[in-house]
Amino acid sequence: MKLLLHAGTEKTGSSYLQTAFKSEAGRLAAAGILYSAEEFAEGDPFGGVQGDGGFLAVLFRDRDDFEFVRRLSLIREKAQEAGCGSALVSYSAFWREIRGRGHEDLMRLVGKAGFEGVEGLLLLRDPVDHAVSHYRQVVKVGRTAKAFDGWIADDYHYFDWLAELVTEQSEIEWAARRYQPARRPLGSVVFGDWLGLSAFESEARPDDQRVNSSLTADEAMCIADLAGRIRGIHETLAPRFLALPSSSRPSVGPTEDWMRAVAATYCWKHVAAVNALNGLLPADERFDLTSPEALEATGFVAYRLTPAQATSVAEGREAHLLEHGTGWRRHPVGTSIRKWLFDRAPRPVRRAYRAVLRPFRRRT
Repeated sequence: MKLLLHAGTEKTGSSYLQTAFKSEAGRLAAAGILYSAEEFAEGDPFGGVQGDGGFLAVLFRDRDDFEFVRRLSLIREKAQEAGCGSALVSYSAFWREIRGRGHEDLMRLVGKAGFEGVEGLLLLRDPVDHAVSHYRQVVKVGRTAKAFDGWIADDYHYFDWLAELVTEQSEIEWAARRYQPARRPLGSVVFGDWLGLSAFESEARPDDQRVNSSLTADEAMCIADLAGRIRGIHETLAPRFLALPSSSRPSVGPTEDWMRAVAATYCWKHVAAVNALNGLLPADERFDLTSPEALEATGFVAYRLTPAQATSVAEGREAHLLEHGTGWRRHPVGTSIRKWLFDRAPRPVRRAYRAVLRPFRRRT
């Protein structure tokens, strides 16, 4: 029995695909492919979905090998009971866990679970588009408070890590396709080309009804700016921004142009990694990077909000501070010294310290 692994990547329609796999589970089973949705979650205020693939990826990352094998074995047994010859698992960031721990460990555990091999699919997005879109995602879920240029320089390793993954000798049979929904629907690429079924076509969704809606460039920069001073502000502002009508959330403008210029310069510096990914793509889907010299120079641009967005910020900030306090302030010098020692202490010591004293307190 084969394990079909849709391993990502992020911001390439993974939430849409997992929803489609779930809704088409009957047709997949009839074609001999089981899609398990035991751990399927419809999402949260930020959008997106989480399926069995995400649960397995966490077990693999945390090296909980016993539970990983047990869960995967249950999926295999369910597939056998349904008369299926393969099982399908999907998660947008599974590729990161494979790259981090190693494909050898994955193949060893998959073999223990009774599978004979792994066929993997990677959906790859235009490098500049991906960098900008992924930044808006990590800001939305509170994973960074950096401005875009700082984040892409310090924390964005997408191309190098992917190139490292696909160029290693591996028993995983990788296939890669370019994410181009405007050119060819995602259902045709995945259901038709990869799974060999008649293409799945869903009704087009308006931007404000997408499975995993994105912030605009201005909204992301606004939240990142405030997050540096107000802890957890993304939890309040992101849902408010996403709830606004599209007419109040312009998706293009100077901030978007600046981000794209910064991303293009970054991608050009990593052209070798991008070329490695091109080697996995069909010839007519390969990326063609734009030289920074061909771009019009664009300096840093402060974010600009529409009146509706500005109102959401003012109301959201007030509500957040009312619920969580106005912020944190330091105690006298003695406590600052204890805080310095606390940050450098082993984890068990920090846990014990938290139970006795806190180096910060909320201002009421």
